[in-house]
Amino acid sequence: MIWSRARRCCFVHIPKTGGTSIATAYEPYMLFDDVMLGGTAMGEALQRHYRARFRLHKHSGVRAIRDAAGGEDFAAAFSFAVIRDPVARLVSLYRWLRAPDKAGHPLHAAANTTDFAAFAGVAPQGFGSQAALVTIGGQVAVTRLYRFEDLPAAWADVAGRIGVPGTIGHANAARSERIEVSAAVRAAIEAAYAEDVALWRSIPPIG
Repeated sequence: MIWSRARRCCFVHIPKTGGTSIATAYEPYMLFDDVMLGGTAMGEALQRHYRARFRLHKHSGVRAIRDAAGGEDFAAAFSFAVIRDPVARLVSLYRWLRAPDKAGHPLHAAANTTDFAAFAGVAPQGFGSQAALVTIGGQVAVTRLYRFEDLPAAWADVAGRIGVPGTIGHANAARSERIEVSAAVRAAIEAAYAEDVALWRSIPPIG
């Protein structure tokens, strides 16, 4: 997550939606009183202190950030998040978890002992929805949602609003591994993450 009171900007970092790339792009232009949790070495170092003191962390949802920042300041900020096609997001998680350094993740064992179809059946129990992090009372509570597939243009749009360079790279990429997703598995994932599917499909184009 990123909170910049001076720039009136808030980024809600949903897992496996390009948030590390956004944090890496923003970090060189951070202001003195900005807060960035996770995403970079500095953000990871700060995270444990903010978790202990404010119960905030890298993937805090919009409600937690709003409550910590204050409703008035949050309402005045441009808040945004990136939403990803739930099937592609789960494939990315599966690939990412199959690296040996991810053993601490609760779904690591499932990703390394089962095929993707079996993993997709258990993952929703431990890998929450995107909608849960950007809604309050069933309503989207951030200013703007962007599609992961539009990430370079999305960051350029955000950067133009807050006055920082709009170049973004690809950080924290999952390992390259071909994963076959059958129609039945795709349907099951979309059913499990139906709210995310609806959100992703509803996002307007940039511009």
